[in-house]
Amino acid sequence: MTDTVANLTIGCIDFRFRTRVADWIKTELDDQSDLVTLAGASKAILDEDTRESAIKQVEIARGLHQISAVHLLDHTDCAAYGGSAAFAGDSSAEVQMHHEKLQEAASVLRQRVPEVRVRLYLLELDGTLHRLG
Repeated sequence: MTDTVANLTIGCIDFRFRTRVADWIKTELDDQSDLVTLAGASKAILDEDTRESAIKQVEIARGLHQISAVHLLDHTDCAAYGGSAAFAGDSSAEVQMHHEKLQEAASVLRQRVPEVRVRLYLLELDGTLHRLG
């Protein structure tokens, strides 16, 4: 018997966000989402060294569970992007960078797996989740 899961959530491996992401999946996606964690989330899709592995996870979820949407979650203070320190305390610059990287990653996903919708989010250290697109 195969459960139908209509969503795939791709988040970062950072343990600080594990509970928040799990709670969000449970409440906002009716607990109907596969979950992939990759260092940097959007960065894993953009980096040539990890892109194929990330895309393969989307393709597997599509084949096994007929997903129709990918929810891509980046977070602030992400070490894969140099953490908040890389922005010298300019949180708006950090948010802008994530917004741009998420858009770029969404473009890659849409080109490679056009059958799925892509939704973008940024999770802050305090647990606030913003939908960006």
